Parts: sequence; structure tokens; C-alpha cells
Amino acid sequence: MEHSRDKPPAKPPESASPDRHQQRRQWAARPFRSREERRTAHISFFAGVGPAKPVGAEPNRHQPCRTLWVSHAVPWSAQDASRYELAVRDSHADSYDVEYATLHGPWFARLETAVLLDNLDLRPSDVLVDVGCGTGRITTLLATRCARVIAVDRSQRSLEILESRIEERGLRNVTTVLADASQSLPTDIIATRVVSVQLFQHVPSSEGRAKTMKNIAQVLKPGGRAIVANEMYGLSRRVRGAPQELDGPGILYFHTFTPRELVDLVQGAGLIPLRIRGCGIFYWTRYVGAPRALVKLDRWESNLPGASWFAKFGAIVARNC
Repeated sequence: MEHSRDKPPAKPPESASPDRHQQRRQWAARPFRSREERRTAHISFFAGVGPAKPVGAEPNRHQPCRTLWVSHAVPWSAQDASRYELAVRDSHADSYDVEYATLHGPWFARLETAVLLDNLDLRPSDVLVDVGCGTGRITTLLATRCARVIAVDRSQRSLEILESRIEERGLRNVTTVLADASQSLPTDIIATRVVSVQLFQHVPSSEGRAKTMKNIAQVLKPGGRAIVANEMYGLSRRVRGAPQELDGPGILYFHTFTPRELVDLVQGAGLIPLRIRGCGIFYWTRYVGAPRALVKLDRWESNLPGASWFAKFGAIVARNC
């Protein structure tokens, strides 16, 4: 069946597949005749397959991103995108961990954590700041390996969930801080390690991303180490014609990075880039387990010239002067 250029193809029936994530993958992979139709398909994969709702409508608590086919002619500023992102974070906090595992596959989180640990070089005396900690998926794992963790996020509901986890696990070395890292971080924080996982990709402007990195550099002790992990604009996205950036009314802002962007980001904050980890092997974690073996393979693969251009997910490791 051919699709009209004037209107998007009909929404696939909800009953087509019990696996909603698989349904989205199949829908995004359908053949489209124009670049704009391909772009819209990739927006549907990220934002959710569904009809548009009026711009300015309140986010749906259960499906706040189901806003496809919106007009990009409607004014939509970085401030609008930031407010919408916070509304999505608060409304999805209770189901975030399940959604993350569904989106990335059952093994990805384990490999992600293993790569962070492999590069953080955590010591029992370290003070670590988790910038954009969310519900604490990474925070609680790192807290058992260092002296103190300061978990920073701007979503109140996410921090409430993290605090309940801290209490359940008896972690006494974790402090939560409600703050927007793109604006400022508490000036009394002095950290030897900083980690930020998939935060920068949702900061809706290059200026905001630069300021966030500078705020991280300010709390990082001289000689301290920072790791910033985000989704990359790698070969698989380029081949599929996926846009590097998704933005617009009712869409959760999403930016994928090139290796050059990551290097410029940390250098602009006065940090020294050491290496970029996370190459093509990350893509296969949906189907393959054995995180230890994959970490070793990723370590080897990351040293190959130009390997970071194949990355689907990447982590840049930087050191303060």
C-alpha cells in the first residue's frame, strides 16, 4: 500500500503485536518515499506512535509523548522544550526503569554500568556526583563503591523514588539535591568523580549543554575525572536517515552527539578529554549477554581509529586540569 505525501500513513492497530517496542521498531522501519516521511517515522519511534494532540494541552500522565504529526511551524522555544521534558520526567518516574529496559533491551543497563566502572576508577575515598541521576538506576550501584554520592536531578518525583530506594537498601552515604544542572549546581560540592548518563541529550540547546558541562567542571576537583554518556549519531542512525535532533511542540527533545561534539563540549568547559568509550558493540547488547566479555571487547574496539563514528551510545572520559 502506498502512502500519501500529503498526510501520514494510518496508525498501525494496537493489537498488531503484544510487544509495543517491537511494534515501534517495525513501524519506524517501513519504507517511506520522502526524507520528511522518514524523519516523521523516526519521530514516531522516539515520541510514540499516535495522533497529535493540540499544542499547549496538558501532558498525558500515562503517555505524555504521544504527540506525533504536530506542526513545526508553531513557535517552540528551548524553554518550552525544557518545561515539557520536566513534565515527562515527573509523570514517567514511576515506570521509568521498566520503560528503559524495554527500550534498550535486558542487557544494556548491565553493560552500561560496567563501562562506567571500567573508566571511573572509583576508590573507597571518592566523592561522586551523579548529575541527572533520575530514579537512581546508576546511583545506587555506585554508592557501594565510594565514600559519598551526591545525586542531582531537577525532577522531584524521580528524587522521591531514589530516596525510597536509598532507605530500602540502607545506603547512608547518598545525598539527594533538587537542582537543574543546566542552570547551576550547589557551590559547596567538591567531587573527585562526576558521572552523567543520558542527560545532555535532552538539554534543548547547545548553550544549555555548554553551561551544564561548565557547571560540572566547577564542582570537579583538580585531577578529578568525569564521564558523560549519551546516545551517539553513529553509522546506524546515519544509514537509516534518522535525524540528529528531534524537536518541536509536544516532542521530548532529543539530540545525538558526534565524537567531535563531545570533545568540544568538554574542552569548552576547561576539561581534558582522555578517550571516548562505547562503539558498535553497544548495539548488540539487546541480543547478547556476558557484560564482562563485552566490556573487554568495547575497550579494544574503542582504541581503533575512527571507531567512535560507529557508536550508538558513547561515553567521553575527561579529567580536570
